[in-house]
Amino acid sequence: MNLEKQIKIEKAKVELITNISHDLKTPLTAMVGYIDLLKKEANLSLEARDYIEGLSRKTTHLNHMLKDLLDLSKITSGTMPVQLTEMDLNKLISQTLIDMDETIIASGFILKTLLAKGPLLFIGDSVKLHRVCQNLIQNALSYALTGSRIFITTTTKENLVTLTIQNTSAYELDFTAEEIVERFVRGDSSRRSTGCGLGLAISKSYTELCKGDFHLTLDGDVFKVTLSFNKILNNI
Repeated sequence: MNLEKQIKIEKAKVELITNISHDLKTPLTAMVGYIDLLKKEANLSLEARDYIEGLSRKTTHLNHMLKDLLDLSKITSGTMPVQLTEMDLNKLISQTLIDMDETIIASGFILKTLLAKGPLLFIGDSVKLHRVCQNLIQNALSYALTGSRIFITTTTKENLVTLTIQNTSAYELDFTAEEIVERFVRGDSSRRSTGCGLGLAISKSYTELCKGDFHLTLDGDVFKVTLSFNKILNNI
């Protein structure tokens, strides 16, 4: 396949994803509105309220999926805006952990954090990298072996600052590191967990948009993701 034909196919894929996402968003927004109205009804049975809460969770999940699809289409087409500012890697991961505190507690997992003496300054987009950290932590919570620990580490060496998130997988890692960061590839091929296989793809794309390096390694049942960024040297 020549390059021109491949570019046309990729462009067609992006346009298809974008159009489908927009077409789905309108009815989904209406569904969310109706569900919110139903939640305000006073004379509903407990069973009916359980059904409504279930619908609410599903529509929230669908909204997240649509946002992921639209973001991927923007990244692929080169239209995703990036706001680069000075950031501190330690503050980024610490704030993410605070924001996800309820989710982490509910998961039952213990997160062990080891942060290098800071600040660990670099240039990045705070909104996008906050989402990257959320995606990676949520991925670990979703696929880690029950009773195991999740390790979060920041380090600095020479001209780099790095963040590593590592967990022991509950499922057999029967794929390569390259395959798992492809779109729509899930860590659980049996589909016993939630997710649509976009989180790692978006995390990799966002990291690279911020001029960082996204490196995933699989060692037996150990799943490890490392983000690396150029350190701001003149402020250290």
